[in-house]
Amino acid sequence: MELPPNQPVKLKLLKERPFTGENSRGKYYLYSVVDSDGIELAYFASEEIHNLIQENKLKSGAEIQLTKKGKAVEFAIIGQAIPEVPLSPDTDNLKVLIPVEKRTRFRGKLHTPFS
Repeated sequence: MELPPNQPVKLKLLKERPFTGENSRGKYYLYSVVDSDGIELAYFASEEIHNLIQENKLKSGAEIQLTKKGKAVEFAIIGQAIPEVPLSPDTDNLKVLIPVEKRTRFRGKLHTPFS
């Protein structure tokens, strides 16, 4: 898939690890993803985007947003697959999900958190 310029693209990871290999362009990181329309796609991540996905320990089901701005790509984590956490024993075994939101902006070799 190709990222359109200046348009955020939301993707959901289908697997924790990409398919990796090497070709005439060098090493590649092929992620299986689903877009916001539910269409399964193959996304070739740059090494920097791959490193951000791995450093943040994103799991299957995590949602990211990518926005191409010139030669840079903005990267945001908009959801993570998170485990259920049991409440105290007197809540009749109810479970609650702890919400997680983390956004990271990436340009070139830099990434910094933003709100």
